[in-house]
Amino acid sequence: MTLLVFGISLLGMLTGVVLLILGLIKKKKLKGGIVLAVSVLLFFISFMMPAPEGSKEKVEVASKTEEELNKEKAASEVKKEEENIVKEEEQRKAKEAEDKALAEKKAKEEAVLKEEQASKDKKEEEKSKVVEQPKEKTKPVSEPQKPLYVTEGEKNAELYPAKPGAMLYDKTSSKFKGMNYYLKGELVSVKKLEGLFGNMEDALLIKNEHGYVMPVFTPHEIDASNGDILEFWGPLSGDGYAASDLGVNNVVGMTGAMNATEIEVH
Repeated sequence: MTLLVFGISLLGMLTGVVLLILGLIKKKKLKGGIVLAVSVLLFFISFMMPAPEGSKEKVEVASKTEEELNKEKAASEVKKEEENIVKEEEQRKAKEAEDKALAEKKAKEEAVLKEEQASKDKKEEEKSKVVEQPKEKTKPVSEPQKPLYVTEGEKNAELYPAKPGAMLYDKTSSKFKGMNYYLKGELVSVKKLEGLFGNMEDALLIKNEHGYVMPVFTPHEIDASNGDILEFWGPLSGDGYAASDLGVNNVVGMTGAMNATEIEVH
């Protein structure tokens, strides 16, 4: 009903406006003004009348639809939030499962390493417990025992070294006669001197590192030349020979002599 009155009032207002304009043109305002006034009144009456039931239902439906949309939106947001929570929970569980798997793998690897180390330590311990068989001691090869005249000769050569000022002959008492002695030096000459039992024999004149020249009588002929190095072991004769009689420079005026028992030529 309201819509009908509203429509009629709008139509009346348009008709009144047209009649008013025509009345103004023809200078007859009354008819158009009355129509216009009636139309305006109807227009206001249409606003004052209650809205039809159908219109209220449409407004309620529209309002209700908006409310449902809001509810659906809220429900969608809640659902989305719940899905996010579920997703985060699944991700957390997956991370926990991955961490657990890594921890188990690491624990297994450590267990294997410990087992290998324990086995290695056990082997080392067993190895250290093995008693080594004592090696048979090799008996040192004993050097052939030196003759007495050799050991005594070398010892006496240290006690009475042939060097400047040494007196290796007997002047009054028989101190050096028969004393085992050792001499090493260079063959400088061969000279005939009175030897044992007053016989003239060839004596080798040996000069040592200190410049001491001593005549040495050998039991047999020696194949040696001047400049060769010789070693002698044997008793001193106790005789003394003047350096001037030997014809060589000597560090002493009187020198002793040796009757060689063993000779080495180098």
